[in-house]
Amino acid sequence: MKISVYLLLSILLIGCGSDDLDRLRDANQSNDQEWLVDTLKMTGTTIINPFPFATNIRYELVSELTDMPDYEEVVVFKIAGRIYVYPLNKLGIEVINDSYNGIYFTVTYCPKTKTTYVIDRLINEKVHRFAASGLLYADNLVYYDLETESLWSQMYFRCVHGVYIRQSPSFINSFRTQFGTVKDYFPEGYCLIDYDMDKTLTSQSSLKSDYISGDMVFGLIKHDSPKADGVSVLNLDQLNGTQAFVESDQILLFSEEFNYTVAFYNEASLQFTVTNQFPVVLSDNEGNNWDVFGSAVDGTRKGQELEGAESFLASWWAWQGIYESFNFIDEP
Repeated sequence: MKISVYLLLSILLIGCGSDDLDRLRDANQSNDQEWLVDTLKMTGTTIINPFPFATNIRYELVSELTDMPDYEEVVVFKIAGRIYVYPLNKLGIEVINDSYNGIYFTVTYCPKTKTTYVIDRLINEKVHRFAASGLLYADNLVYYDLETESLWSQMYFRCVHGVYIRQSPSFINSFRTQFGTVKDYFPEGYCLIDYDMDKTLTSQSSLKSDYISGDMVFGLIKHDSPKADGVSVLNLDQLNGTQAFVESDQILLFSEEFNYTVAFYNEASLQFTVTNQFPVVLSDNEGNNWDVFGSAVDGTRKGQELEGAESFLASWWAWQGIYESFNFIDEP
């Protein structure tokens, strides 16, 4: 079945930022770089390694699995005589690489379009490793190889930008069914049950190893910093209780109990203490109390307001897609 030419034009809008999108669109229109896609149809984040890499893939025999429901949807394929079973609900990482008996394979899955297939990782007699790029074309997965950072469209089934442009991967036959069918007919199959996520392969070396792609991370953006620098980040998924963090002339407050995270500039160089209350969240060395909006509610500074620090919450992979370096805020 032929894929629409519109799908063919779908794979390489790098970055959420308008500057990056404009640059790619201009390149596409001026033929400064070669694409097989219309970058106007691209959405998502950048190829700057937002997704971790699956390692230490673990399986169990189908016959030994007792807690998987029969209705669980799976993709099934055979490698060198061994039957593999990958439950779709285990494919949140979107791309998994493995090998068996000298055959190197990759399973790809797009949660949005529900598309899954298996390919051979051997390209031009060289083994490649694939990962999700963070990009979508027409809401479909775009993956890339770590060796050349060439971009591959899942549904168009070819490389749309990079060293391997126009080349298609080698297809490994697979089919979708439910686990009940596999249990009845392929009890000897090897079912994916878990894997580790290695961020060092697809992340900058400066990144903290305990930050995981889906973690919710709070970031402080400094006034005078260029786009690629000056971002201070704090992983909220690793915090509990009520805590305050001082970062230069900024103060960041986190409360698990009252479910908020806010940041203010401290231009008056006040010494703040967290109140463990709400909505009054801070008191200072002058006897003033400040609410969650940064307003002094009493004391000599009543009516004054702290300037809000440019800050927001986003998934860790999204931060990595826009910024190149980070200052990690230490816990007190």
